[in-house]
Amino acid sequence: MSLTGNLHVPDLVGVIQLVCLERRVAHLRGGEGARAGSLYFADGKVVHAEFEGLEGESAFERLIGVQGGAFELEYGTAPPRHTITRPVQALLLDACRRRDE
Repeated sequence: MSLTGNLHVPDLVGVIQLVCLERRVAHLRGGEGARAGSLYFADGKVVHAEFEGLEGESAFERLIGVQGGAFELEYGTAPPRHTITRPVQALLLDACRRRDE
């Protein structure tokens, strides 16, 4: 099962929070054109991110900074590896703080 949409409403942060609340295993592709990346979820946690050749927390931070584009969420897709261990709320707070600076 998959879900697709435009990233103007909801934004990528909202989609991330939804998947985490559902505690699902999922693969989220988001962004626009060459500025697209992937997030992988397991049991309500972001466990892997890929964006512009980066992986882990740096890829996560860059990806959620992308404005606009589209997303596709595919449930049941296991992550290829685990590169993120911090809780999603900490990741989101740090990324939003840096974006606002």
